[in-house]
Amino acid sequence: EVGDHMEEWIEAEACDGFAAATTHTPGPYEDVVRITVPELHHRGVLRERYTGETLRVTLGVARPDAVDVVHHG
Repeated sequence: EVGDHMEEWIEAEACDGFAAATTHTPGPYEDVVRITVPELHHRGVLRERYTGETLRVTLGVARPDAVDVVHHG
């Protein structure tokens, strides 16, 4: 059922990610990793691998020049 809702939101482009919050740990997080994530992989709505070697490359974010960091950072 959780996977159904998440799939609906993904397909409707109503979200670009999920944040999990629980009242206790580690149980609910383990359930998400053990049950929900594999189900979303099986459905083809959650990627198993990223194309880039870094998050910056995967997201297509340009690396700032060192000069920009010094002057603006």
